[in-house]
Amino acid sequence: MKQHIVMMDMTKAGSINGVTRCITTLSEGLGRNRSLQVIWIRFIHGIKHYQDKNVRQGLHIIQIPLPDEVSCFLANSKLRERYWTEVYHRLQPVFQGSPILHIHTLNLIEFALLVKMHTGSKIVSHIHCIPWKGLYNTNIELFNRLYNKYYIQKDYSHPELFIRQHHEFLVYTQSDFIICVTECAKEFIHNICPNHVSNISVVVNGIYDWHIKHHSKTGKATKLIFVGSGQRSKGLSFVLAAMQTSLMRTRSSLLIVGNYSKDIRNMIINQYPFLDIEFAGVVGKEHLKHLYANSDVGIIGSIQEQCSYVAIEMMMAGLPVITTDVDGLSELFEQGVNAIKIPVHFSPSNGLQPDIPSMADAIVELGGSMKLRCRLGKHGRLRYKKKHTVGGMLSALCEIYNIL
Repeated sequence: MKQHIVMMDMTKAGSINGVTRCITTLSEGLGRNRSLQVIWIRFIHGIKHYQDKNVRQGLHIIQIPLPDEVSCFLANSKLRERYWTEVYHRLQPVFQGSPILHIHTLNLIEFALLVKMHTGSKIVSHIHCIPWKGLYNTNIELFNRLYNKYYIQKDYSHPELFIRQHHEFLVYTQSDFIICVTECAKEFIHNICPNHVSNISVVVNGIYDWHIKHHSKTGKATKLIFVGSGQRSKGLSFVLAAMQTSLMRTRSSLLIVGNYSKDIRNMIINQYPFLDIEFAGVVGKEHLKHLYANSDVGIIGSIQEQCSYVAIEMMMAGLPVITTDVDGLSELFEQGVNAIKIPVHFSPSNGLQPDIPSMADAIVELGGSMKLRCRLGKHGRLRYKKKHTVGGMLSALCEIYNIL
């Protein structure tokens, strides 16, 4: 008999992010395994009707509308309980045979526990982010206080400061297995929730090989590429500051890939009138392949990341990378081997910031040495092939399923 796997996530209609990308890769890859039947249940804000379709043999996708007032729904336990119960009864046939419930959004743990209560299913929770670190974008003062407590003081005695939602606590204590995408996330759970009962393993993200042939040239301005949103934590402001600092020592240009409004683009251009900046907007896969192939250096300014798809893409493309030395980025890159890693500094007054002069030095150093760029890019490509293929990710996941 086939083993049944039910993937679940919660998202907004039209949203494409790293979590969606991961589940898409997993569901399609696992669905080709003849011993597995994969069902992907998507709770989506912004659709009106249930959608149910067989994508192909081995993969089935069900889309379920979330309540219109989703923020009220998420904040009200009675509304959630009623909604989860209605959904369970509607989808009851899906859960026959006690499938493995693989959740990718932490607040789906309540629904997973309801299904488990009725069916005896096992719950696998996939940790794609560390929630408190998202405060860098919404409440930077609180982020700084928590960062100081966790990383500087190494004070883990008040877990409620870091586990700020009950569903996150349930994930750490009620899941049958937890998958982290970084060692630092696994360490966080051990430090903050030492009484967790779940088995924990690290399964890094993998992507299919785009087979990009990199075209780095000499004698021209160094072409830097930055891929990411305008969120503060992505660190575009740090990258621009470093380019400004390096301006008198090297010729470089910056291509920014991502969704930036016209007002934001104009503000950046006006603030840095002497920098060579181009905005590519949101691009498809084929266009992005072309941009990677014709860039000289990938640059990442993030203050917090887990297993970054952009970082893996840059390694896969054979790009040398300048990256901040934080979180999962520290695990992906090795100093002087496949990247130049920029130290970050923390102070109670200024918070967490990368060393801008060091980032500027890295831009100058890579701009002046094609030999160094080729060496870093080659080792990045080797790291991708060794650690971040889809086959490796699927194999690790199937091993976990087999022990449950």
